Amino acid sequence: MLEAESPSKAVQRPQIKLTKKKKLLFTAVIFVVFLFLLEGSLRLLGVKSPEAGLPVGVGLYRPSNNSLGFEYTPGWDGLHAGGRVHINSAGWRGRDFAQAKPPGTFRILGIGDSFTFGKAVNDEDVFLAKLETRLNSDCDSKYETLNAGHEGINTVAELQYFNECEMIKHAPDAVVLGFTVSNDAELTPNRRAYRQRKRTASLPLRITESGWFRDLAEKSRIAGLMASGAEWASSKTLSRINAEVILSNYEDGSQSWESCRNALLGFYEICRQHKIPFIVVLFPDCSSDLDEPFKDYPPEFIAVHSKIKDVFTGKSGSTVVDILDSLAVTSLTARQTRVPIDGHPNALWHEIVARRLSQTIKGLNLTTCRGSEVAGS
Repeated sequence: MLEAESPSKAVQRPQIKLTKKKKLLFTAVIFVVFLFLLEGSLRLLGVKSPEAGLPVGVGLYRPSNNSLGFEYTPGWDGLHAGGRVHINSAGWRGRDFAQAKPPGTFRILGIGDSFTFGKAVNDEDVFLAKLETRLNSDCDSKYETLNAGHEGINTVAELQYFNECEMIKHAPDAVVLGFTVSNDAELTPNRRAYRQRKRTASLPLRITESGWFRDLAEKSRIAGLMASGAEWASSKTLSRINAEVILSNYEDGSQSWESCRNALLGFYEICRQHKIPFIVVLFPDCSSDLDEPFKDYPPEFIAVHSKIKDVFTGKSGSTVVDILDSLAVTSLTARQTRVPIDGHPNALWHEIVARRLSQTIKGLNLTTCRGSEVAGS
């Protein structure tokens, strides 16, 4: 009697045997296909690396023969780093103003870096614009603020720019200098030192900060996200390095501090000679520990604030306004006062600065305001 062939024997197929080398090659092919699909998906979804999140305004800058090498394009209007920006005929931020100060006008000239310029916020949200609105709503006189803030410069360059543009010819009744503790005493070598230390902070950063990977990150969404992930994973180490580099700018005898100190005194002397009140506004560091409340501001940075204030000890006609005092009485952190991704101060921060400056100007009796308040109250 014949036996029926079992079903298992009928469906048996010869097994494909792959060598170890072929298995690795097959895995690599699958991985590469996965990366291509992931890259395509990220592009279709519009996912970008954080660095590409806030585009620079096209045409905002133009080459110049000034000491900075570039300037803002007069008449430019558009979005820059997420904020609506208008550049007036003088090449400064804000609406146009009369070259000759109108009779009965109290003119306040502001100068500083990107914090004073108000990068990443709208024209009306910049603290100088808010200050003008506050003073005109509270006071009997006519107040006007001019914003000569410029991105990417330190105090030494600001003084040079101030003199180069002959800003004193605009007859300001007060000069406000915005001083960003994070970088306004910084010289190029100090920032280069941070980048060098960043490259060696961790193994992932050694890779993502290399030249070839940075070039790749400009083209690949995946590489860009990997670079951001490496920074996030090393955030505490990078915060420490950043703080150390900032503090090194203020070391006694250092070129950065001596240059900064001389520039501050240079501003003061110009204002003293023209009998113009000089107000320095200290902006605390917002770049080291983003989640630390301002009320827990590090003692070593408080010492820096004191060092800057000491420059003007005994200098009549000068006033130092420390915005840390206003922030420290709140529970706010640096992250809560920054524009996401960009890192510059947000509208809330500018409002706090404007309020404090308004109180200070009233307290200095530079105004004829209703209900004048004591500076810093």
